[in-house]
Amino acid sequence: MRSAVLILTFLFCVAAAPAAEPGPVVEKVRPSVVQVTFSEVAENGSHNKRMGVGTIVDKDGLVALSADLLPRNVPDDKFVDFKVKTVGWDDPEELDAALVTRDNDLSTALVRVTGKPKAGRAFVPAAMGKASELKLGDSLIGLGLLPGAYQSTVTFNVGSAVKYLDKPQQLLVVTRDVNVVLFGPVANAKGEVVGFSVQDPLFNAQAFRSRVPGSEPANTVLPFTRLADLLKEPLKTRKRSWAGVSDLQFLSKDLALVMGMPEDHGGILIGRILEGQPAEKAGLKAEDLIVKLEGEDVKAMDENGLRTFQERLKKYDVGQKVKLTVLRGKESKDFELEMGEKPKEESEAARYEDKELGLILRELTYYDTLARDLPAEYSGLFVQYVKSGSWPELGGMRPGDILTRIEETDLKGNQAETFEQFKKIVADLAAQKKKNFVFYVSRGKRGQNAAIIKIEADWK
Repeated sequence: MRSAVLILTFLFCVAAAPAAEPGPVVEKVRPSVVQVTFSEVAENGSHNKRMGVGTIVDKDGLVALSADLLPRNVPDDKFVDFKVKTVGWDDPEELDAALVTRDNDLSTALVRVTGKPKAGRAFVPAAMGKASELKLGDSLIGLGLLPGAYQSTVTFNVGSAVKYLDKPQQLLVVTRDVNVVLFGPVANAKGEVVGFSVQDPLFNAQAFRSRVPGSEPANTVLPFTRLADLLKEPLKTRKRSWAGVSDLQFLSKDLALVMGMPEDHGGILIGRILEGQPAEKAGLKAEDLIVKLEGEDVKAMDENGLRTFQERLKKYDVGQKVKLTVLRGKESKDFELEMGEKPKEESEAARYEDKELGLILRELTYYDTLARDLPAEYSGLFVQYVKSGSWPELGGMRPGDILTRIEETDLKGNQAETFEQFKKIVADLAAQKKKNFVFYVSRGKRGQNAAIIKIEADWK
């Protein structure tokens, strides 16, 4: 008796192409489908269990799953107790596993099975198919785990391909019924996995525009081939490039007319130049209208055009030079912009926990200062967590504060080494058994909302 129950739902297909026989396809892909469970350790030490579908992608037990299961602002070391259950096998096993990496740009996380399956059993990686070779109406089968309990049950739906998109990103548009579960594998008639179901509002907006008129609403699939480089070198540290601009806006027809341009002009309007970043160094300014990238017209007139431009910029490596042509007023100007390295995100920032004070602090990131309109070199430590009932909490400190000063001493810098200064000051206060002292914090935009946190300590 098989432990996996196969559930089939026949739904709308956009074309009259003959449907693939689901049985053989599912039997081929099913051994690659797994259940992944793990826990996220919260700042207060509690464990929040998470669960999702995974797909075995190599013979050594590498498993691909959705990066959306791992919140972006949480460091990798806060995800623990990974288990992979081989629900697609006749005799399922639950094996220990470990997080390898995650790539948020690809919505993909990778987990490696560290436990050994029973003697004589081997991992069955999914065969990679090419989404780009699919045609309108080609049958597709989306696999996943039964929603809700996520028991040892593989479920699948039958749908069809709608369109393959090369821009702004390589995506496969499918009928909605193909998407069984987040990041479930999607197979073609040969039993090859052509991609994984993804949930991205902008991707799905692209899919909606690409659907066949009168057909069911469409969804998107991340092509398996886009993971090729990640699977080849999953531990490689990838430097993420960026230009250092924000609040980009496409030049819609209405906006073009307001600016006195033809309604079909198109372009990318720069809303903000970030201090000290590549765009500022190149001489670009807010309200410049980007009309050419490497000599090619930028005809962005909608969200899709904006995303296409952003994806093109991402393809340039750190240190690579990019030629841009902008309109500044009525004057055309050429600039050479050298791509910089994207600053670290919150999940990558160093942290320090002081258990006696009941605080978790982390280094300030560029994005922290950007969100508060503070200088990039602003000094202080970000208050990540304040324990309920702790001395700082009773004094009024709260998560999101920026600790800038302790007593008469200003904190210097905003990097990990600032922790050493913090630890020394607190150690001196503890050695003196000082019962009353103050923390100074900044809050809100430009640090204008300051607060003095009075600490009433009871040192052990």
